[in-house]
Amino acid sequence: MSQAIAAREAEAALRTRWGLLSITEIGRAARSNLLTRRDTDDAGKEIRVPIPSRRWQIELSGQKFEAVIQDENAKINLNFWLANTNESSTGNMIRRHAAAELPSWQERLQLELAPGGTDGSGPLRSWGQVFRPQPVSARTEHADAVRLATGRLTLWTGRGAINIRTADEDVLLDCLRLVTGGREASTIVRRRQEADINEILADLDVTDRKRDTLRRLLTDHCESYSLWLRCRSRSGDTTWFVVNESLGAGASRTRTFSW
Repeated sequence: MSQAIAAREAEAALRTRWGLLSITEIGRAARSNLLTRRDTDDAGKEIRVPIPSRRWQIELSGQKFEAVIQDENAKINLNFWLANTNESSTGNMIRRHAAAELPSWQERLQLELAPGGTDGSGPLRSWGQVFRPQPVSARTEHADAVRLATGRLTLWTGRGAINIRTADEDVLLDCLRLVTGGREASTIVRRRQEADINEILADLDVTDRKRDTLRRLLTDHCESYSLWLRCRSRSGDTTWFVVNESLGAGASRTRTFSW
């Protein structure tokens, strides 16, 4: 009897892993379609409009999966913020944006910044270096809280590029104000849906050096993306976080975390 139970559990675990890998591949192959929606322009022509995230459900081999794909470039890169400010400023920024996505986040998570490296100056590479679960949080609740609280936050966008098309206005303004004045930041936000980046930057009254800095910061498409995946089963829930980070020149790096 125990062998039969073990065999069923092993089979279920294999189906779960196969399903998670399959959905990860679906997200990779269909990213451009998943992160856009249909719309029409002023002439009535159908167009595709970029969106920051999409959620869907799918059933594979009798198991139910939930998936959320996100444009990581629609978020503030904590490593970019740390490089331009300090831990205190970074902590305040995290609290503000986490609360905007999950007002009760502090009931489920503890903010505990722990940069890497022997001297604490290395990059943040996982949410375990940013948040700790509150003692009462179960594993699944912790994964949910991290997903919700980090809706505007990321660690994986290479140089820290922010997508002017999909980022929330507050997110974009915060990033811009790190490198330029409030007037220029407001102009970029106001014009971001009507003009391309080069056109916007060309019209700004800033130095060439500042313009180059802004050009490195801004993008108009998703370069890095993530997938939150959950499988619900009788034996318990399994959650994966898969992030594909652009390294530039067509190269990328994929990391997978699980709960």
